Amino acid sequence: MQPSHVKFTYHDISKHLGKPRLLYPSSSAKGKYNDFRTKVDAVIKAESLNMTPVVDDESFVKRYEALTRILKHCGETVFGRVRRGGKSTHNKITSPKIQRIQAQVKSLGGALRMTNQNYLGTVSHVSQQCFYCYTSMFRLNTENCADIQ
Repeated sequence: MQPSHVKFTYHDISKHLGKPRLLYPSSSAKGKYNDFRTKVDAVIKAESLNMTPVVDDESFVKRYEALTRILKHCGETVFGRVRRGGKSTHNKITSPKIQRIQAQVKSLGGALRMTNQNYLGTVSHVSQQCFYCYTSMFRLNTENCADIQ
């Protein structure tokens, strides 16, 4: 088969995006690698994948998809999946004073982004007000300020 006659099929990878990944085993659980290898070998032999040759594009794609399915299934079985939880309730700030300080820090960060000459993004209205407030303070009192940044 000549390279000019090889046709690549389109595979929709969007169904694979966003899924949690496999857990990485701890140093005390390194035996899981052997379990994974053994399980993968057993499934490949059970499905006789090692007996079917790859002779054309179609057989390659079938083999590739079968191996991908086997590796994913065995990996999830042996290692488990990373569990991505929702937002933690422990990180929620309940103090109004700390919430105000956090809001000021965020608006100051937006104001600092505006000072970057290459920045083309948008910032909040509060960040813009913060920027103009500090810019005017800097212009009125330049001898006591080294730089706006």
